[in-house]
Amino acid sequence: MVNLPEDFWPALDRATEVAAGARLALLRLPGVKAVGSGQRRVKGRPAGQAAIVITVDRKLSADELAALGLEPLPKEIEGIPVDVVEFGPIERRDPDSEPRAKARAVKDAVAAEWLDLPNVTGIGVGYKYVRGERTDQIAIRIYVAAKLSEQELRDRKFRPVPAEIEGIPTDVAELPPMRPSADPSGSRADRKDPLVGGISIGTANHPFSRGTLGTFVFDRSSGEQFVLSNEHVLDAPVGEKVIQPAPIGLDDSLEIGFQLDVCNPLHFFRLDTPNTTLGTILAGGAVAAAVAAALSDEIDPTRRGQEATQPDPGATTHSEQHAVELHYGELPIPGTPFKIGTKWLYQRQTTSGELSHEVGEEKRNPHFLRYQGLRTDRRRYHSGQTVELLGALIGPDERKRRRCSAYHTVALLTPVREDRLFPVLLHEAGHRHGEIMQRFLETLSPEELESDLPSRLRRDACFYHGSFVSGQGVPVGAWRHYFYVQTVNTVPEGTKPEVAAQTIGGLPASQNSKPVLDVGCGPFIFEDGTFDIELI
Repeated sequence: MVNLPEDFWPALDRATEVAAGARLALLRLPGVKAVGSGQRRVKGRPAGQAAIVITVDRKLSADELAALGLEPLPKEIEGIPVDVVEFGPIERRDPDSEPRAKARAVKDAVAAEWLDLPNVTGIGVGYKYVRGERTDQIAIRIYVAAKLSEQELRDRKFRPVPAEIEGIPTDVAELPPMRPSADPSGSRADRKDPLVGGISIGTANHPFSRGTLGTFVFDRSSGEQFVLSNEHVLDAPVGEKVIQPAPIGLDDSLEIGFQLDVCNPLHFFRLDTPNTTLGTILAGGAVAAAVAAALSDEIDPTRRGQEATQPDPGATTHSEQHAVELHYGELPIPGTPFKIGTKWLYQRQTTSGELSHEVGEEKRNPHFLRYQGLRTDRRRYHSGQTVELLGALIGPDERKRRRCSAYHTVALLTPVREDRLFPVLLHEAGHRHGEIMQRFLETLSPEELESDLPSRLRRDACFYHGSFVSGQGVPVGAWRHYFYVQTVNTVPEGTKPEVAAQTIGGLPASQNSKPVLDVGCGPFIFEDGTFDIELI
């Protein structure tokens, strides 16, 4: 096995790009069957070098090519070496296909019976696990809300899961019941008639004015009916049409500008999303991080202005407004502790005149991590195998570990050659903390093991895990993965508003991108994950 150098994967991306550009011309040549990219082979052995791979019917010597009047294939294209391989018989055999088919047939026959039982939340087919380790045995997997002892099963009169069903081994795993995020009768983006609370609405000519219809309210004096929502959802001129479901939001060609002090003399930082689903998600997170870090406060700015501008006795307030001016002294990269200069202006119009309050201060983005890592249990998988995902993070205060439940973690998996995204929700390790930590430590490189990272992980890290089945419909080839972490609002119910305002949920805390500064102070370039996933 060849230990691939660090620059292999960027070189492979480049080889893939060049191969795509030359593909049509090469396929027109006699005998050429396929054009792609991969690891170069020398005398049949991997050489650890990225190359353009050209597959031919049969390799021909120089004399044979000359006799046929053919030119030899190039040894390199745009500086990328070319590897020529012969087209051989393709043999693809999944050794688990027959056991899996038998298990699936049994599962389908008994699924309704088991899903009707209390404590059972799901049933499927997969590999059997023993003491947290995956075996090569295909089993019927029965998911329960909580694993119970034999005595607890008897006390609650729950049916125990047998060791096998019709000769197929069983495996029991915990899977809490899943609740819909909105209307249980369908997606919040479905069209509803009549309207109901919880659906998505937005204004017709303002694609960024969109969100949730909260509920219906009535004018106390006239009885007229209104809808209740947030200002950013219905922020439009009077008479603007409101659409349900909401119009489009962030699209693949989004470009957002920030005036940045660090980009003199142009003062402009361009945020371009790549034309991919993943790019749109990460760009939306970048915008949220850049704005929310600046607007976060120890107290709501409106209330802050109200307290500083008390009207004269007997005077009443008939309108309020506030404006904010933001100065980004650093590039607002999500997941980094960048600084922002913030200037508030609050104005109150009263019957005795105008009152105002102005504050200028520097803020720092609090939503970042000291460490983040997403690993897979292996580097290569056969179609149908399960990709085990292991995540670890260390919060901003290493010695003051934040509750692991304060983060929402997702593995974003994307094939290199297709614009498709496979998000996998990662679960907190919980009682499996020691096991998941050990498995994560086993994925560290020799350089990482020699650093202080293992001790930091053991002492301060939160661990998460999940899995992804590379089954039917999953593209074959090279994959990338990204560890996307968001904060969760963990403020207990009943907390004073001025205290609760200090915690913001749903903001990105992971760094999934880096800037490449050019004459335009941008664009925003999205980084690859730590590892590639190769499905073979």
